[in-house]
Amino acid sequence: VIPRVLLVPAALEHTALKLIHSQEIMVAKAGSTDAETLLATGNVHRGTLRVIVEPRLDGATNGATAWYLIADPSQVESLVIVFLRGQRNPTIERKDPANVLGIGWRMYHDVGVAAVDWRGINRGKGV
Repeated sequence: VIPRVLLVPAALEHTALKLIHSQEIMVAKAGSTDAETLLATGNVHRGTLRVIVEPRLDGATNGATAWYLIADPSQVESLVIVFLRGQRNPTIERKDPANVLGIGWRMYHDVGVAAVDWRGINRGKGV
């Protein structure tokens, strides 16, 4: 399964964009932290993933550190969206309230989501 999307909370947006769009990544030699031991390496992840930022992930478990790799849905369908009675569009109804000068509208949309295959989404809890 090949990942196509990197889903991150807003706190990791800049880190994810740097990882995916940088030509090179600087890596320190094992066990060293000073600037003289940084080595330039080619970025094998460059251009391979699309970054999607979801601010609601900031408040989730491992909030600002968790990230997700998601496979192409044509390869593995992990989530499915279903609609009540096959109605894909919202239902909009005009309602004329009694004793009110004007008109009203009511809109509803019955949608459900289900996880069907665990292989298409991988979660990293971060550090």
